[in-house]
Amino acid sequence: MFSRILRAFVGVSGRIAAYVIMGMTLLILYDAIMRYAFNNSTYYATELSGYMVVAVVFLGCASTFREEKHVAVTVVRMRLPPRVQLWLELVTLVLSLLAFAVVTWQGGNMVLKSLVRSSTSPSLLSTPLFIPQIAVPVGAALLTLEIGLRIFTLARSLTAGSGGSPNNHSKGTDIAA
Repeated sequence: MFSRILRAFVGVSGRIAAYVIMGMTLLILYDAIMRYAFNNSTYYATELSGYMVVAVVFLGCASTFREEKHVAVTVVRMRLPPRVQLWLELVTLVLSLLAFAVVTWQGGNMVLKSLVRSSTSPSLLSTPLFIPQIAVPVGAALLTLEIGLRIFTLARSLTAGSGGSPNNHSKGTDIAA
């Protein structure tokens, strides 16, 4: 049940990231046309596209992790016995969980401070900063939950003694020398 609910939220987050990429592309295209065809650049394209990059990274990371489309450096790992690979992955996942839990917590603090202080960007847009910042704790929280779910699944397979293939747990896009 939890996995299905998380999958739905992660799916929505990934789709939002995809739509933001499309919007960012159109915004940059519009700015380029205005600059080179009409010698009149927009004052907001750079600021908004910067916010959009942050949104794409954080809102897309949980989906990328769930679908195992991330880059994985396997030069050392692929030379280890399968059970050692699983334990190494478990340790890596626990450290990642801790790191992204901190990012979630600190990102939430950042958003709350921006809300309380009514912080805005020092630009002509005066963007309320909590709006672009919200992607950080939301995306990091989804990734933290995804990592936790992967840890649970991997720990179950290790304690069951299945030893399984490490490739069933973390494919990614392998980079090996």
